[in-house]
This record gives sequence, structure tokens and C-alpha cells, in this order.
Amino acid sequence: MPQIRLLLFFPGVDLKRIPTSLSACFVLLSALPAYIFVADGNREGFFSAPASARAALYPDISQPLGEYDLSSHQTLSRVIILLKENYVDPTRVKPKEMFLAALNNIQKTVAEVIVDEKYASEKLVISAGKATHSLHLSDFGGLDQLWEVTMALREVFRFLQEHIYDAETRRNIEYAAINGMLFTLDPHSMLLKPETFDEVRLNTKGEFGGLGIVIAIRDGNLTIISPIASTPAARAGLKAKDHIVRIGEYSTVNMTLEEAVQLLRGKPGSPITIWVKRRTWTEPKPIKLIRAIIKIESVTSKLLDNGIGYIKIKNFQNNTFGDLRMQLEQLKQAQQSQLKGLILDFRNNPGGLLDQAIQISDYFIDNGPLVITVGQGNKKREVRSAHARGTQNTPPLAVLVNGGSASASEIVAGALRNHNRAIVIGQSTFGKGSVQVLYDFKDHSALKLTVAQYLTPGDVSIQSVGITPDIKVEPVHISKERIALFANDHFLREKDLQKHLDQHDASTTQKQTMPSTYHLINVLEPAEDTDEEMNTLDEFRSDFEIELAQNLLGQITSQTRESMLEESSPIIGQKQELAEQELVKRLQKLNIDWNNAPKDLAPDEGNVSLFLKTTPLTSLQAGDDIKLTATLRNTGKTSLYRVYGITSSKNPLFDGLEFAFGRVAPGQKKTWENLVKIPQDYYSRADQITLKLDDAQHVTKAFTTSNIVNI
Repeated sequence: MPQIRLLLFFPGVDLKRIPTSLSACFVLLSALPAYIFVADGNREGFFSAPASARAALYPDISQPLGEYDLSSHQTLSRVIILLKENYVDPTRVKPKEMFLAALNNIQKTVAEVIVDEKYASEKLVISAGKATHSLHLSDFGGLDQLWEVTMALREVFRFLQEHIYDAETRRNIEYAAINGMLFTLDPHSMLLKPETFDEVRLNTKGEFGGLGIVIAIRDGNLTIISPIASTPAARAGLKAKDHIVRIGEYSTVNMTLEEAVQLLRGKPGSPITIWVKRRTWTEPKPIKLIRAIIKIESVTSKLLDNGIGYIKIKNFQNNTFGDLRMQLEQLKQAQQSQLKGLILDFRNNPGGLLDQAIQISDYFIDNGPLVITVGQGNKKREVRSAHARGTQNTPPLAVLVNGGSASASEIVAGALRNHNRAIVIGQSTFGKGSVQVLYDFKDHSALKLTVAQYLTPGDVSIQSVGITPDIKVEPVHISKERIALFANDHFLREKDLQKHLDQHDASTTQKQTMPSTYHLINVLEPAEDTDEEMNTLDEFRSDFEIELAQNLLGQITSQTRESMLEESSPIIGQKQELAEQELVKRLQKLNIDWNNAPKDLAPDEGNVSLFLKTTPLTSLQAGDDIKLTATLRNTGKTSLYRVYGITSSKNPLFDGLEFAFGRVAPGQKKTWENLVKIPQDYYSRADQITLKLDDAQHVTKAFTTSNIVNI
């Protein structure tokens, strides 16, 4: 290539930050307002960056085919700059790994593209149909810098631009490359396609044009989960479990959920006809609906007995704080006096807007830090503090959380707990202690980038740990088919996600993971089909945690967390005793003696024999039932109490299965069975299943047995 003299003009840009290499310049040219002066002996002049400059410097590049110019890589270049300037943990940025991940994601996304990796020679061969292109990584400095990644991908994009003719496919190539890179960083950084970004904006705005139904794909059918009250869908009589078989002129067979949503939503006042199939109907019926503005209610409330208010916050969107204040005022008016207590329910709240979480926390806390955000490389620190003005110092608060409570809901729960303003009830939260910012681009896509971790008051990190409740409630399922006494928390949490961020400060782990003050079990009734008449989203249903919080707030007088817990102790003690009695009673119906070991019984050595077998042993196929039978014999001289086993396996079908034996007398043999159905579309594999024992006195903990299952 001939020598090229460059003069760069970047309005408002610090010239000291502009790289000196030509390759790095193109990263900036693609993303910043700029002009470039080019002179190589043959051509000379100003060109607007990047398109004109690129064409002048590289006349061999063919003109764009179709509407999407992949070779311009404007979105990629902007992502690289934002990543370099704002990403929370620069040590996670590994350029070569990101480049290879980008190519891998391209070939996963676009069938026409195949990448053959020749690691020994640092050579890649990229195929698009019959055309191939070789790429030597050494030509790009070994990919040690982010701008080198941009230049390498630029060459890939130029090749694909010439051989991929569909504009939509080209767009997907650039998006796939960017997301492949971002997947190497953390689970939450990603590029949102324009249609996905539109959905995010609708959710945070809190309203959209549509019909007012919650839908999902169930057993291959587009199914109504629930109509929203006072919407066109509810007024037309649509019900939960109805199947939508046609939308306008389009059949819903093999239709994706995203496609269905796009067809059902539209301009308020516009008509749409859907064909609905109901279990009690002989054939589908057409129902004509007029779209309306559907407001997504993020806050609902209910006045409970004894002057206790209940507020459910489903997510944090633009209007959440305003709705909370309105709902609280309505509760006070309905009570005609000050509320005796207030329950804030954040269960299954995935989070949302940070500013709404801060405003809600500030509403109940009069001073001190609410949340601390720590940015890139722990260098940027911002403290958001409470203000005394407008603070609701009363009533006493109880916060409900579970494994689905994440992000903004954890910020509020953590602030209220750490400031001793509320007691927290439920299960440990999700553990998402990171902050993402959305950067929108000209093509209407958006980069969601992790820019900081947040700390709850006291500089306590909950990243990958979550918030531990003061009163831990462990749900227990008991039925003839299966029991779940110990491994019933099936929430996927932050720590289970690949590439999850580490805690901001490991020294905070001990402080945050202190044990709950109290433990309770909640013996649940066997699951039943949802009543079709009770199918509105906002309908209030009480449950164990709500009743527990209501009971506590109705009997205590304290305002601070420590005093509230101290006053709650006798009440919780009674609840624990009743729950234990119910547990023993329910297991007795299954011929399991679950009485606990006598308090004065000294633990003895637990000698047992344990055997696990599967039936049938061979010729298992998809759709078959597999029976796992565990046989336990007490070979010791004393009785064992509350003996149980839990399986572990890399196959989720066989992981976390519980075997209940209860009290086993000396010489006694007991068995327990679990039936597992293999899905119809399952694939062949071999798995090891390990069964590990434990008991009330922990004398059988060392005993395990294993088996191999071939499918």
C-alpha cells in the first residue's frame, strides 16, 4: 500500500487521545464526527469520514450490495470505543479471545459462513458459500489491542460484503460479531437489535399499543397466559389457556413469540382479528379486537386486615415511584388512619431503572448512602444518598424477596435492610450487583454495557451472593410423585451464569453472607391447575410469606429492624413449631416417620449400606420412564433419624432428586423411588448419578453411592 499522509480533524476531541496508527484511526473515523485529508501522490482532498475516506483510500472495495453496508462497520467501531472507555473491568477485555468469539458467533448465526481455525499457524479460513478468504492474525499485530480486533473484523466484513447479498443477513453478521465479543465479558453486556431495543423501551415506558394479553408458547401452541384487566382482551372474554391459532391472515403454527408480539401490537384504534381455540369449543372462533393503549402496571396494592398495607412492585419502570406514592396514599385513605405496617413485595422482580430504585429507597430512608456505584477499574465511585425531605418514617416495613428478585429490587431491599428500616423475608436474592447503561445507535440498535458494580450501604457487595433474608422461608413440596424437602430452590442465580462478575471486594463476603436470624419451612399444597376464572394479572392472592409478614407487623410496635426481629421471635417460634408438625403429619401419610431425634440423644456412628439402581437397566429411549430406587439398611446399633439422600448429576434430569427414608431402626431396610420421564426429543448420552446421604444428627454424611444411566 502506498504511504498515506493523514490530517485528522475531530471537533471537540482531545488530540492527545487520537492513535497514531492508520488502523486505529479507522476505529475513530467510523464512530466520531470527523473529516480526513488524504494525500498519497495520486489523490488529494477532504472527505467526510468514514465512507468517503474509505472509498478514497481503498478503491478496490466494491460498492455496497443491498441496503446494509457491512463493510462500514459503524456499529462495531462505536461499540469498541464505548467498551474501551466505560467497561467496568478492563482485565476481562481479551482482544484475541473476543475476535475468535466474534467469528464463532457469526458462523453460528449465519448458515452460509464457515470459519476454519488453524491455530498452529495463526491462520483462519473463512468461507461464504463457495468463496474463501484467508486471514493471518499476525497481520493485525497478534490482536493484542482492541483496535486491532476492529481492523481484523473489518477485513472479514469486506469479504462477506462481497459474497452475502441479503441486507438482513449482513446486519445479522455485524450484530453476531459484536455479541460474540461481548459474550466473553459478562452475562449482561450485549448488543440489542432494533426490535429488541424497542421492546426494552416499551417496558421501561410502561405502555404500548396492543390488546392486553400475556402470551407464551406452550406445547407448540401460542397460548394466552392471562388477559390484563380492563383491556380489549379482557372485555372480549379471552381467557387463560386459550390458544391463538391465527392472527389476521397469518397462521401461528411455528410462529415465534417475537413474531406474534409484533403482529398483535400496533397503533391504538387499529383493528385486528384473531382466531381463538378454547377447550370447550368444537372449532376456533374469530374475535375482532380494537387495539388500545395498554398500560403496564408495575405497582399494585391491597389493604389487608389489621391495618396492614401490601404493595407489590413487579419491576422498575419510568412511572414506578409515582405509582408507589399514589398506591400508598390510597391505602392510607382506605384505612382512614396511619397504616400499622407495610409489606413491600419484590418477589420475582427482575429490576429495571436505577433512578426509580433510588427514589423509592429515599422515600423510606432519611439519611445516609442508598447505593454506591463503582466504575471502571474501581476508579469511578459515586455515592447516591438519602434526603430527609419527604421521607416516610412510618410505618414498620417488611420486604419479601426470593431468587427472582434482582438488580434494582436488590438495591431497595439492601438499602432498607442495611439502614435497619425493614426486615427481609423469603429466600436469598439473585445476586446481580452490576449496573448496565444503554447506548443507542443510528441504526436503532443499542449497546447494553456493564459500566459499574454497585454496593449496598456499608460498602457491602451482593454481586454473585445476593441479599440474605432475616427470616429465611424454605418451601417444601410433598406428594406421592416426588418430595422436595431440601433442594426446592430451583432459581437460576447470577453465580450460575457463565462469565459472571466477581464480587467487588472479597472482604465483604463474610459480612453479606451472615446467616439468617430465623429459618422457617413452608409446607406447600400439591400444585393444581390454575382456575380459569382467576386469570387476571393483578388479582391479589395471599400466601405463606404474605401472611407471615402480616402477622408480624400486626403484633410488633418497633420501627427498627433489630427491635422488630427481637419482638418477632416468639411469633416465629410458634410458626416454626406448627410448620414442623405439619411436615411430620404430611410425611406420615407417605409412611415416612419424620420425627426428629430426641434432644438428649448423643449422636452415634451411623453405619449403613446404600444401593442405587435404575430400571430398566438397558435400552432406554426418549419418552421412556426411568425409575431410580434407593435402598438403605441401618447396619448400626442405634436408630437413625430423618435420613434422606439427594442426587447429583451433570444431567439436570437426575440432579437434585430427593430420597426420604426418615427414621431407620437398627437392622431395618427402607427404600424410596423417583420416577423420571425422558423427554421425547432427548438425545443419547451416558450420565453418572451420585446419591449422598445426610440425617438429623449428620452421622451418615460420608455415605454415597453412584450409578450410570445410558439413554
